Amino acid sequence: MGDRVLAQSVKVVCGVERRQMKSAQALERALALDMIVASRVLLLTRLGKEHPELPAELFYTADELEVLGVKKKRPPDTPQAQS
Repeated sequence: MGDRVLAQSVKVVCGVERRQMKSAQALERALALDMIVASRVLLLTRLGKEHPELPAELFYTADELEVLGVKKKRPPDTPQAQS
């Protein structure tokens, strides 16, 4: 079950199916980052369910918490700013 859950996380969380890369190397690099993000999402989801009392500061840096705070305050249909 673990591999299927990770694959689903990469698909849903990272939106891997929507990407179009110009080279196999670019796809490999993007997928490597996606796997890291998806595995972290799965870990944090599991820990949040099993230990909801743990503070977020154990898992996120101050910068990450700031980004999450901004994201949480943004209305759901507001597009992200493009850099």
